[in-house]
Amino acid sequence: MDHHDHIDSANESGGPFAAGWLWALVAAVVTVVLARWFGTPMTGAVLVALGVFVVFSVLLAQFWEPPAGETHGDDHGHGHGHH
Repeated sequence: MDHHDHIDSANESGGPFAAGWLWALVAAVVTVVLARWFGTPMTGAVLVALGVFVVFSVLLAQFWEPPAGETHGDDHGHGHGHH
């Protein structure tokens, strides 16, 4: 087996997006700010933001796939200098 025939587990979508909760939190904060700007009472803005947080968390955890060109810090080289 050639060293290029291995499966790169870092590029498989086998787990949730690690920083998904952070993006969900950002989306919730933006939701609160926009809801308050539109005149929604604070209680309603927070409830909507909680819903946005839950939806974003679930979507990012279930459907996130890393971009094709993203590197994951694997230290093995992919040199093509064949002897």
